[in-house]
Amino acid sequence: MNRALCIGVSVYGCATGQLIDLPGVAGDVLEISQLLSSGDGANYGSTTVLRDAQATRERVLAELQNVFNAASDDNVFVHMAGHGAMTDDAYYFVPHLGGSPFFAEGAVPMSAIRELFEACSARRVLLFLDCCHSGGILARGADASTPPVAVARAALERQIRFEGGAGKMIYAACTEAQSAYEDTVLRHGYFTNAVVTGLRGEAANAKGRVTVNSLFDHVAETVELAMGSDAQLPMQSGQTSGQMVL
Repeated sequence: MNRALCIGVSVYGCATGQLIDLPGVAGDVLEISQLLSSGDGANYGSTTVLRDAQATRERVLAELQNVFNAASDDNVFVHMAGHGAMTDDAYYFVPHLGGSPFFAEGAVPMSAIRELFEACSARRVLLFLDCCHSGGILARGADASTPPVAVARAALERQIRFEGGAGKMIYAACTEAQSAYEDTVLRHGYFTNAVVTGLRGEAANAKGRVTVNSLFDHVAETVELAMGSDAQLPMQSGQTSGQMVL
């Protein structure tokens, strides 16, 4: 069974003006969900979408627990877009705040998302994070003095052995020290737009297949070309047994 969860917070409505709205996220979550559930996509018929006010902290955590509670022969695809935050060396995905100001207690810890991801027993698990500091989900004792680009490159753990594989992969829009940006003309996040174009075929390898690694190569090249690695450097981490064809 293919199971997907798409979460996007475009309108925060913070009374204090603490967080600006993200108009590009609305289109991102819609396009990703339509791609997954359409006949042209991977046929993720069981696709749950949380947008704006639906994406409260409680609902986000509940739906993450639900989708990652998958059977061993399932395929899981999770895409999350919105604000990311960092406080006291901890990283968070910021859900819809309902007019309240941002506090860490009201956000979703990246560490909690990582734990659910790692505990998932599905055959294939893909997690995409399009938010600032999203690379923080990969941060584990990294030396703070190490340049962000070096940390990002060191996070790549790719093992490709044979055709038709299984495994888990995290794609983050940027390093833990960077922000994730929107294209104000296309009204899409640079990262998510690259994911969409890649899944639609632009990331195909020489054999015409989009794999977990050819997708990342396309995303990294596209985003770095638009923004430069000093501004936004996508990250990939995970392990596969075999070539996971998307």
